[in-house]
Amino acid sequence: MMRKRTTQALTTVRNLLARAGQTARGRRRWLVLGLAASAALVGTAAARPDDRDFGACAGTYLIDEGSTSLDLWTFHRDGTLVNTSLGEQIFNFSTQHGSWKTVGPLSAQAIQLDLHLAEDGSFASVGRVDINIHAVGRTCDQVAGDFSARLFEAGENPLDPSTDSGEPFTDTFTGRRVE
Repeated sequence: MMRKRTTQALTTVRNLLARAGQTARGRRRWLVLGLAASAALVGTAAARPDDRDFGACAGTYLIDEGSTSLDLWTFHRDGTLVNTSLGEQIFNFSTQHGSWKTVGPLSAQAIQLDLHLAEDGSFASVGRVDINIHAVGRTCDQVAGDFSARLFEAGENPLDPSTDSGEPFTDTFTGRRVE
């Protein structure tokens, strides 16, 4: 995709130069405009994920966890994600926020964090969910994967899983893109 955009940009520059006429001033003006257009096209191509990048799967998914919970996961192209879960009300935790990175063709690893409250409304712990997700088939209409969830009490660091003294909870999930 990037190579195609670069070729298109160079063709544009050549065409503009051919139209510029024979004067040096005309060639210079069209060269500057052509280079600016090329830079814009190449920059746009670099900002878009290719078909193998999980960024192609950006969007919102209705997630069905194996434990019968339903979630809405939104993957943003910038590598962030937000999760709203039925479990928030049941287990007294906040909306989950996190990040993801591509690890293979249409697959990613993600980390989500949430804040858990005690029954009196005070801070209880930070939840961390480590996710492996992949597209089912060649499109991103359906996804599947597994996750491992942990609770980090005071003194434990949710950005360093080795500090957690408890046992993780694991599960699988499937999801469908909301369109």
